Amino acid sequence: MSTEEIYIERDGYTYLRIEPTEVAREIGSLKLVIRLAEEKIAALDLASRVSQEGSEAIEDAVDEINDIEMAIDDLKVHLGRLSNIPRNPAPA
Repeated sequence: MSTEEIYIERDGYTYLRIEPTEVAREIGSLKLVIRLAEEKIAALDLASRVSQEGSEAIEDAVDEINDIEMAIDDLKVHLGRLSNIPRNPAPA
């Protein structure tokens, strides 16, 4: 596929043409990353409960959990957008 075939110009916007298999692969990757991040949060939460109250390790774990949760939210938005791409778009 040449560069000209990858991009579509319409109504002043540039769109990226992608294959359905690329979208499916990206959806699968995002689901995996989200699951791994959620497992990391669970492990950090458990480790912070075992740790002594008020320690710096607990604060670090909470900060890391918050960072991961924000990243998960962003990934879920992207996943939703990819999951809702029309399967049979109208011809150009």
